Amino acid sequence: MSRYSVSRKGYSHRDHKCECGETDPKNFYGKRKKACKKCFNKMLFKKRKNYQIEAIELLGGKCCRCGYNKCLSALEFHHEDPSKKEFVIGGSAKGRSKILEEAKKCILLCANCHREAHANLRAGSSDG
Repeated sequence: MSRYSVSRKGYSHRDHKCECGETDPKNFYGKRKKACKKCFNKMLFKKRKNYQIEAIELLGGKCCRCGYNKCLSALEFHHEDPSKKEFVIGGSAKGRSKILEEAKKCILLCANCHREAHANLRAGSSDG
């Protein structure tokens, strides 16, 4: 079987060409021919991370309780009204507009303040 033969799904190796040099159709998703799975996943991760950064900036870029702003990974979205929560922003595969819309329902808290907020919700108003 030649390097440029047609695969089982009918795609030839010539059709698939990623910027990293990958050409094997098995390493591509379906009919996507411009980026291999590895490069596509990197691109998607970067895009979603940028959406999250944009949402953090929308909410002021720092913890609204203590002002922490040193590490973006330590900042979390807290829904003050859980009944309005549609999805978790950090783990979402939603588009930019939906993520920003959901972020507007939240306040930004650092990890410590977020844990304290949830501990107080569970324990009433006492220190957990």
